[in-house]
Amino acid sequence: MFAGAPGHTISLAGKSWDWIGRAPLFLRHFSAAPLQAQLQVLFEFLAVGLVAIIPWGSGADRLRLPAGCAVSAVLAGGVFPVVAHWVWGGGWLARLGTDFGLGAGLIDGAGAASVHAVGGLSALAVVWIAGSRKGKFPKEGLATAMPGHNAPSIQAIGPQGQPGGSQGASSSASQEMPGMDHSQMQIDAHEKANEKAAVTEMSHMHGGGPHMYMTEISAGNSADLQRANEIVTQLRAGIEKYKDYQVALNDGYRIFLPNIPQPEYHFTSYKNGFMAAMRFDPSQPTSLLYRKTSDGYQLVGAMYTMPKRASEDQLNEHVPLSVAMWHLHTNLCMPPKGQRQTADWTQFGLQGSIATQAACEAAGGNFHPSVFGWMVHVYPYEDSLDKIFAMHRRD
Repeated sequence: MFAGAPGHTISLAGKSWDWIGRAPLFLRHFSAAPLQAQLQVLFEFLAVGLVAIIPWGSGADRLRLPAGCAVSAVLAGGVFPVVAHWVWGGGWLARLGTDFGLGAGLIDGAGAASVHAVGGLSALAVVWIAGSRKGKFPKEGLATAMPGHNAPSIQAIGPQGQPGGSQGASSSASQEMPGMDHSQMQIDAHEKANEKAAVTEMSHMHGGGPHMYMTEISAGNSADLQRANEIVTQLRAGIEKYKDYQVALNDGYRIFLPNIPQPEYHFTSYKNGFMAAMRFDPSQPTSLLYRKTSDGYQLVGAMYTMPKRASEDQLNEHVPLSVAMWHLHTNLCMPPKGQRQTADWTQFGLQGSIATQAACEAAGGNFHPSVFGWMVHVYPYEDSLDKIFAMHRRD
C-alpha cells in the first residue's frame, strides 16, 4: 500500500473512518509508483520484519517453528498492512487532526510507535496463547525458579531474633531448601530468611507426625524390583565422580545451610530440580547427600524430588512406592509478617505444635498445607534395598 492510496471507509457519528486500503495490493504497479512511494515500501519491509521478530522473542522455547512461521505470516500479510495504512496510508490515525481536530494526527515518521505497538501486542498475544514454559507455573499459580537463577545470599534469623545460632545460616552459601517447590510462596528475602529458621531442624525429623506426610509401602512385584535395581545402578554411575565433593561444587551443586550441624548435608542442583518436574533421570538427582568428615564431606546418597502437585501414581512412575516412601512436609504455620523475630517457635514452623488451618488462623499465622515438594532419599552404597531406600541412612 502506498501513501495516499484510497481506502475503505466506515461512516460513524458523521465522520469517515478510513480503516483499510484498497489498492494497489501485493506491489502491483510498483514500478509505476513515484520514487518516494517506492522508498516508503522498502522502509515498510524493514518495519514489518521487525514486527515479525518481536513475537519470536516472547515465544522463545515455547513457540514451535510452524507456529512461529504462521504468526509471522499473519502479522506480515494481514495485521501490519492494515496498521501501516492507518498510519502512513492516510488512514484514520493519520487523519485524527483533519477529522477530529486532534493536532496533526498520528505522525510516526520512523515507525517506532507502529512497530512497537503491533510487535508488543502480538508478543503479548503469543505469550497469552502459548502459556508459560512447562513447569514454570503449577496450578497454584505461583512461580517456580528457572534453572540458572542464583538463589540470594541471605542470613537466617534465629528463634530469638539473633542471626546464626542453632537455626542460623551462612550468608555466603546457597540458602534454598533442597527439593523446594518454589511455586508455594512468594515472599521477600526477610520472610524467606525467617521461614528458613523455622524449618532448619527438619533434617532431624524421621517421619510421622502432623508435619510430614509419607506415602505407604504398596504391594510390590518383580517389575518394581527390577526398576529399583535399575535406578540404583544408574544413580551409582551418575554420582560416582561426586565422591569428590569439590567436583559437585564445580558442577553447580550448592550446599544448603553449610554452617548448621546436620546429619546429612544436601548439595543441590537447581537445574536438576527444575528438570525433575518434567522428566526422571536416575543419574541426575536433585540433591547429593553428604556426611561431614574431618577433612571434607563423604558422599552417602542422593535425593530425588517432584513438585508437590504430583500424584502418587506419578511418584510411583519415578521411584516405585513398593520400595520407597516419598515424603512431603505439611501443615506449616508461619507467624505474621513483622512478628517473626519474636515469634514462639514452639508453636510455629515445622517443629511447632500448630498443625491445622483453624489453629493457625487463631494464632494470627499464615497456613501452608504443604511446602517444598515431594522428596525421596536413596543410599545406593548400602547392601540391601530396604537400606538403600530408607528414609534416613542407618549407621
